[in-house]
Amino acid sequence: MTHATQTWLVFSAISFIFSLAIISLFETFPSIRFISNEGIIFGVMCSSMGFALKRLESNNQKHLQ
Repeated sequence: MTHATQTWLVFSAISFIFSLAIISLFETFPSIRFISNEGIIFGVMCSSMGFALKRLESNNQKHLQ
């Protein structure tokens, strides 16, 4: 398994767990209003993949030097 695949899987798992925690929080406290649970998942997954890409980019630059 390549380093890129491992990084993607790790960040996907972390963001999935974080998304579930946020959705559970919003369901526990219904006074907190949010447009949709899908929006939460999309936002968390996009930010997580952004961090993963940034990490891969920094690792690639270290290997090139």
